[in-house]
Amino acid sequence: MRPYLTILRDSFHEALASRVLWMILIVITILLLFMAPFGPYGLRGSEFAPQEVFNPPRVAREILQDLDATGPTVGKSLVKQWGADARQRLEAIAAKSNTSSTAPADSDAEWLTAKLNASIASPGFFEPDAWKKVRLRKEARGLQEEGVENLSAADRERFHRLTLEAAFPNQLALLNQRRESLGYFGMKLDIFGESKRSEWHDT
Repeated sequence: MRPYLTILRDSFHEALASRVLWMILIVITILLLFMAPFGPYGLRGSEFAPQEVFNPPRVAREILQDLDATGPTVGKSLVKQWGADARQRLEAIAAKSNTSSTAPADSDAEWLTAKLNASIASPGFFEPDAWKKVRLRKEARGLQEEGVENLSAADRERFHRLTLEAAFPNQLALLNQRRESLGYFGMKLDIFGESKRSEWHDT
């Protein structure tokens, strides 16, 4: 065993003397420092991003229409959770022209996103009576059958996201069609594109 250790020691000393080892270590360190800032960008779990709310004025109008309906509705449930000034802000958003799905995110989309994400994170978000008229997709139905109160926090938030997608089809991006984005030093690299517009499929 000792001869082998001697060979390894001599090789190490020779590499140090020739500076080959130092050059390799420097190159590897530079590569690691260059690659370290790369990582997934932006979205956490089941949260919406502003660009995933395709048409804020239309979403706002649909919520406001629910407020005038009889009985429990999704819109009433959302506005109750969002606070007293929510209706006024929704009316201001609804008064604007429809925006293109390719338009850059503005303050309206950011406000709606923040409110939707707050609802997703709220354990008491889902009120069964308010969602009776909403046709949930297969995955959401399966989670509901398990009992919302029995779900883990991650599964509960996913269920909440899926119910919102079902309530506003083609207005919110589907979670299972999300395209991940790459980030570098916290900046987004648009390599993989944006989220796809939702299309209803009972899967």
